Amino acid sequence: NPWGKKEWEGAWSDGSEEWTPDRMRRLNHQFGNDGVFWISYKDLLKNFQHIDRTRLFGPNWSITQKWTSINVPWSVNYLDTHFKISLSKASSVVIVLSQLDERYFQGLAGQYDFQLQFRLHKDGDDEYLVRSNPSYFMRRSVNAELDLDAGQYSVIIKISATRYQYRSTPEDIIKKTCQTRRDKLLTVGLSYDLAHAKGHFKESELERKERLRKERREKRKQKAKKAFESKRTSDKKEKLKTKRLEMKKGEKDKQEGPKGEEIADKKIENTGQETNNSLASAKSTGVDNPPDGTKVLEQAVAGKKVRVTLEISDQVNDPEKGKQAADKEQKHLEDAEQ
Repeated sequence: NPWGKKEWEGAWSDGSEEWTPDRMRRLNHQFGNDGVFWISYKDLLKNFQHIDRTRLFGPNWSITQKWTSINVPWSVNYLDTHFKISLSKASSVVIVLSQLDERYFQGLAGQYDFQLQFRLHKDGDDEYLVRSNPSYFMRRSVNAELDLDAGQYSVIIKISATRYQYRSTPEDIIKKTCQTRRDKLLTVGLSYDLAHAKGHFKESELERKERLRKERREKRKQKAKKAFESKRTSDKKEKLKTKRLEMKKGEKDKQEGPKGEEIADKKIENTGQETNNSLASAKSTGVDNPPDGTKVLEQAVAGKKVRVTLEISDQVNDPEKGKQAADKEQKHLEDAEQ
C-alpha cells in the first residue's frame, strides 16, 4: 500500500498475536501506520483480487522512452501507430504504455477517460507474444514483463475512450476561473502545455502530401514577394538617381544662364562691328578681289547660331550700289539681333 492510508487488520497485521520479538527481528518489521504490512498468502488470495506493484530498476537496466500524440478514433481497434523495439541480444524486457498524469492539470483534462492496451509482435510473425492486462485501479499505464530473444519487435496499441458528460469541459473551466483564480489557471495551463509538448502527432500519407503542397505554395509566395520587393527597391533607386541628376543639371543651367547670355550679347556686338568694318573696308578699297565673291559670318544670338551670308556682286564697283548693299546687310544683322 504505497499511499499509506490503510493497512491489513487480520492475521500478521501490526499488533497481532502472530508477531513475536524474534519474528519481528528476523523480518525487520516495526509496527506503525506506514503502509507496510504482512499478510498470509491464503488471506491475500481471499481478500485481494488485483495487485499493483512498483518495479525498481538497478544500474544494470537500460531505460528508453518515446512519446507521441494520437487522434483517438471512434472505432475501438488497434491503431496504425506503433513502437519499434530492437534487441541485439536476448534479455529481460519490461514494456510500459503510459498516458499523461492528469493530476498535474486537473480540471483541463476534459470529459473523457482513456483506457490503454497493447500487444507485442515479433516482426514477421502473425501471432502476438504477449498483451497487456488492464489495471483495476491505476488506469494511467499498462505493462508487460517477459524475456525476449534478439530481434525486431513491434508494440501495437489500442485506445478506448469513455465520456462523462457531467464533467466540465476545459472551455467551461477557463471561463469560470480566468477572473477569480487566474494564477492557479496559469499554473495548471503551463503544466498542461508542458505535458502535451512531449508528443507529436503521427502524420498520415494524405496529411504529408497536404503539408508538402502547402510548403511548396508558401515557398513560391515568398520567392515572388522577394522578387517584387527587389524590383520595387531597384525602381526607387533609379528614380532617385534620375531626380538627383535633373537637380544637378538644373542648378548648373541656373548658374551658367546669365553668363551665357552676356557672352552671346558680346559676340553679337563684336560680330556687328566686324561686319561694319568689313563693309567699310569693302567700301573704301572696293571689291575688286573679294574671296569667291562672298563673305560668310556666323554669330550666336541668345544661344542660337545665326548664319549671315554677304554676297558681293560685280556691281559693287558702283559706290551708290555698294552703299545700298551695305545698308541692306546692316539691316539683316539688326533683324538677327532682334
